[in-house]
Amino acid sequence: MVIRESGVGRPPAYNRRTVPESAPSSDASLVRLVVLHVAIVALPIMVLPLALRWWLLALPLALLVGVAVTAVRVRGLDERIASTLGARPVDAADVPRLAGLSETVAMAAGVAPPKLHVIDSPSVNAVVWGVGNGPCSLAVTSGLLDTADPVALEAVVGHHLARAQSRSIDVTTLAAALFGPFAKGPFTDGVVSLVQGDEERSVVMADLDGVRATRYPPGMVDVLEVVRNHDSRLDVVPPAMAGLCFAAPGDGSGPFAVHPPVDDRIDLLREI
Repeated sequence: MVIRESGVGRPPAYNRRTVPESAPSSDASLVRLVVLHVAIVALPIMVLPLALRWWLLALPLALLVGVAVTAVRVRGLDERIASTLGARPVDAADVPRLAGLSETVAMAAGVAPPKLHVIDSPSVNAVVWGVGNGPCSLAVTSGLLDTADPVALEAVVGHHLARAQSRSIDVTTLAAALFGPFAKGPFTDGVVSLVQGDEERSVVMADLDGVRATRYPPGMVDVLEVVRNHDSRLDVVPPAMAGLCFAAPGDGSGPFAVHPPVDDRIDLLREI
């Protein structure tokens, strides 16, 4: 896909709300998440040494276990998320069209090409995840590959690579990986506060920044119209990871719902 030359401006308002500039995720926020997870793991470990009156060993032992468990979970984050989603890794030989578009858009966006995965589902959706400045992971559904034309598929890639470039996916990825399993019952609100941040703004900004990478606003409109006319539900996506999807993976309700209505996203893009 050839990068197109056209001007891309920023409309002043979105759905009666000002859209502020996106900002990179704070590394301090990532550190806080890691420290919190270490503490949550360590606290129960302290009970036995304290009960045995091993006063001097209780804290070091608990911290050692907390750090070890957290390190294992962080180190295997990418593979564990892919496994949770049922996303199989693919290469250029498997998905030549997607791989070619990803390389082109990544070059325009100034980021490394993503690690590609496919989720075997008729749903029309895609998921991005990653932490740090390395290549992110991008999983697209087989339904999206079968339904979207190259222009629309390029727009999806642009949307997700824009989020990776801004590092707006970092906190959500790490928080979902570390605390996502607790996103139920009385812990739901706590996990929501860790995961969401300003995900709705991130989705909107990624539409706009994805257009800048592809330099073709109609492409993003095209893929959003595909989403509007097809099912984007993706039950394999844990609630805490909903904000990492291109479109709402559920019914658009609930504490983890962050996607603006598709019609609003389309209206914004048509103002460009």
